[in-house]
Amino acid sequence: MSKSDNADINLFNRDLERDMYIAGEWHKSGILDRKDVIAISGHGFVGGIYDGRNNVDYINLETINIKDFAKEIKNLDKWKNAKGNISYILLDICDSGLGPKADNKNSAAQQLANELKVPVYGTT
Repeated sequence: MSKSDNADINLFNRDLERDMYIAGEWHKSGILDRKDVIAISGHGFVGGIYDGRNNVDYINLETINIKDFAKEIKNLDKWKNAKGNISYILLDICDSGLGPKADNKNSAAQQLANELKVPVYGTT
């Protein structure tokens, strides 16, 4: 799992995208420095999320399987320590709040919310 001082899960490649990797710094300052909020940074597309952590060329980004990603989130210490008291998950991931018909139906955020049974906010 890729972890930075910023996002709880950072899906950017630390070496290839250093600026993007550290861009989530505000997640851990102020209002989002909370034990009940999980912040995730990365690249996305309408209806899905890319995993760039192990990408070597930034060309062939791997698409995340939402069910597997939900399991990864549940393995976070923050999730376990919250004991069911996660208020929401914030996806700082482009298009993660959009589904294929330019709505939130079947968006990556909605898919994760369905798996995790907590609110998930995605960007558009």
